[in-house]
Amino acid sequence: MGHFHNPTDEVVASEHLPSSSTWHCKLADYHQVVISLTAKNQLAFSVTSPAIQTAAIKAVALQHHVSLTSTQLVELAKIPLLRINVESLPYYLQQPVSRRNSPSQLNKMSLLDEKELVECIGKAREFANTSTHGPMRIAVRIDSEAKMSAVNHLTALLEGQGPNRVDLVTQLAQMQR
Repeated sequence: MGHFHNPTDEVVASEHLPSSSTWHCKLADYHQVVISLTAKNQLAFSVTSPAIQTAAIKAVALQHHVSLTSTQLVELAKIPLLRINVESLPYYLQQPVSRRNSPSQLNKMSLLDEKELVECIGKAREFANTSTHGPMRIAVRIDSEAKMSAVNHLTALLEGQGPNRVDLVTQLAQMQR
């Protein structure tokens, strides 16, 4: 799976992931859609291929009649994930990078909703299947403090998208000595 560039690029920080007592690492020969769910039930969408992520978000924005300038499209290609709805993208992308994810800026925008998340997943899969990237897998980063009802709801939402192999991203539990 791809690596985030700095802590502000993660919606669910690694220390907030559920822990696992076993370690399994497989180098991915495919790209993944990465869905994040916070303790506050906020969703985020990213793809380990920046080109597929950008194409998917742009396509969903166009479906919602949101047009982006050439400058905004350049900025769109640089964002690590989408956590706002596509209608908020023009405002978000015109903000300086240092202020985009500040609480005061995010409060001015609507967060990514389930409908747009599903649309983004569908477009990412479509672009991956029509390119040389092959099929997409889904990984979920769920805050360990997220309510089980929200986790179940997200699981049902993902199951409704057809055949999926969903990987749960965890952190390795510290062994007691």
